Amino acid sequence: YLNSKGIILTETTIKQSRFNPDGTPLAGRCRRAMQYGNSIDDVVKALTDGNNGLYTNDWLLGDANTNEVASLELGTTTHKLRRSSKNDWHLAGTEGFYWGCNNTKD
Repeated sequence: YLNSKGIILTETTIKQSRFNPDGTPLAGRCRRAMQYGNSIDDVVKALTDGNNGLYTNDWLLGDANTNEVASLELGTTTHKLRRSSKNDWHLAGTEGFYWGCNNTKD
């Protein structure tokens, strides 16, 4: 996805986590994230709030205004956010590069 604020979002599925029947489905959270998201922080908040966990993903995010990239590994009740602005990379020696490949990293 790419919204009018310059926020970029894509995903790849990872190992399924536990389903929460009281949570919000991915479609609603993703739409809210891209419709109202002005930053990577906004998108992360929308994706993590009330997650039902039915579609576990590794989200790759970008902000065209700040040139920041990030990776959000999102399970039902836990998540790990890695951000280029914090020099938080998947592996040492991969500075400037994030990837999604259908497996968990953390």
